[in-house]
Amino acid sequence: MVESSRRFLAALSALLPALLCLSCGNDGPAPDAPLGPGPLGDPAWTWENPLAAGHDLLAVWSGRNLAFAVGRGGVLLRYRDGAWTRTASGVDTDLEGIHGNANGDVFTVGQAGHVLGWNGSDWAAADSVTAVDLHDVWVSDAGDVFCVGEGGLVLQANDPLHGGAWSATNLEPAVGLQAVWGSAANDVYAAGIAGITFHFDGAAWRAIDTGNTLRVTDIWGTGKDDVFLVGESGSIFHFDGKRWA
Repeated sequence: MVESSRRFLAALSALLPALLCLSCGNDGPAPDAPLGPGPLGDPAWTWENPLAAGHDLLAVWSGRNLAFAVGRGGVLLRYRDGAWTRTASGVDTDLEGIHGNANGDVFTVGQAGHVLGWNGSDWAAADSVTAVDLHDVWVSDAGDVFCVGEGGLVLQANDPLHGGAWSATNLEPAVGLQAVWGSAANDVYAAGIAGITFHFDGAAWRAIDTGNTLRVTDIWGTGKDDVFLVGESGSIFHFDGKRWA
C-alpha cells in the first residue's frame, strides 16, 4: 500500500507541470491575435483595439476614411489609417450614441446631457442646455443635429459647435427615447420605451402608431419610404412609405 502511494505521488508530480501549463494556455488568444478564418476560409476577424481598458463600447460611426467608437466612462476611440487611437473626450460619464454626415460633422451624446462635436482635430463640448441623460443622436447632411433622451426629450440645433442654438422639446408621453434617425431634417423618427414612436415633419412632432409595444433600441433606413425599427424580443418593424408592418 505504501509503495502504491509512492508511485501515485511520483506520477502526479510528473504530471503537475503539464497540467499547470495547460491551465495557463486556456485564457483565449492574445489581444492582437487573429481569431482565425471561418469554416470556408473567410477573412479572419482580428482584435483591433485593446485601448478601451475594459470599458464597454456602446456605439460606432464611420465616414470616409474615418471611424469613431464611444462607450462607458467617456471612452472615445478614433480609427484612421488602419489604426485605433484613444482621444480625449473631456467627460467621464457614458457616451451612448454617435453619428455624423459626409461633411465631417460628427456628434456624440451621453449621460448628464453631454453633447460633444468633432471639429476636425479634437472633440469640443456643444453645450446642450440640459443635464438629462441622452441616448442617441442623428446628424443631417445640412448639419442639423437631433439628440434624444430621457423624459421624451428632443434637442435640435443647426451647427451647434459654431453658435447654433439648441431648442428643446418634451414629447408626450414622456418616455425614455432610445433612438433617432432621419432621411432629412424634415423626416425624423424618434422611439423608445414601450414602442412609443414619434415623427418630425420639419414643423412639429407627432406620435405615430407602428403597431409595436416593445422597447425600440435602434432606427435606421435608406430613405423616407424604407425605415426600420428594431428592439426587444427580436422585434423588427418596417415602414414602406405607406404603412408599418
